[in-house]
Amino acid sequence: MKKILCITIILIAGFGLIGAYPQGIPVYPIPSYNIEVDGYANFVENYNNSNSPNQVLGKRQVNVQVMSGTRGCQAYVWVYSLDRTTILGPYSVNCDDVFGVDIDGREWGALVGSEDDVLVDVWITQPDLLSPQKVKSKSATNFNHD
Repeated sequence: MKKILCITIILIAGFGLIGAYPQGIPVYPIPSYNIEVDGYANFVENYNNSNSPNQVLGKRQVNVQVMSGTRGCQAYVWVYSLDRTTILGPYSVNCDDVFGVDIDGREWGALVGSEDDVLVDVWITQPDLLSPQKVKSKSATNFNHD
């Protein structure tokens, strides 16, 4: 319990540092691929276009993949809403694993920290809005052939 409390305090301090010292922790847009992380990196949805929010109905998922050339590497991931009312994690993600967290339609970010030198992919999947809708139809008449 003390470990989680310490990590939460570090996370909150990290959010403060992001606002006060934007060059302290690098910020990348979501989606981002093959980002080198040695320490901490922050990934933010709609980073380049903060004036047009990405409101999506239904469930979505933040996905994080950690990769490295070394065995046994690990990263910690916190997923948070940009309005900072919801913080999920920390989650431990091993190398070559794809980790996913269900999120809602708000804008989200992910803070990734690692003591190892790793490559990180962060992306969001959402429901296929173009998938065909199910339509009720009248059942066909059954013909009995004797």
